[in-house]
Amino acid sequence: MEFDINPKSLEMVNAVWETPYGIAAALLFYSGLAVLLILMVKRHNMSIVQALLALVGLKKVPERDMIFNLFFGVIVVGCLGMLVISLQIVADVAN
Repeated sequence: MEFDINPKSLEMVNAVWETPYGIAAALLFYSGLAVLLILMVKRHNMSIVQALLALVGLKKVPERDMIFNLFFGVIVVGCLGMLVISLQIVADVAN
């Protein structure tokens, strides 16, 4: 079974990360992970290893509060929104 990947579509996906919105989405994602890690270590009194396991999804976060959910929602919605805008810009330029 062979998979043929269209080089043009691969270039479009790579171009998404080169737009300002793609860069901002990556920055928001990585800085958001750092903020969530600090939040879990300081507010939830977790060790760094436990907090990393919780970020990966292998451990449950005890007593998730509104602040944790708010940060998580902003990171997810913000990153996906910026990636959608970036993809639209790349698709418009390609056409």
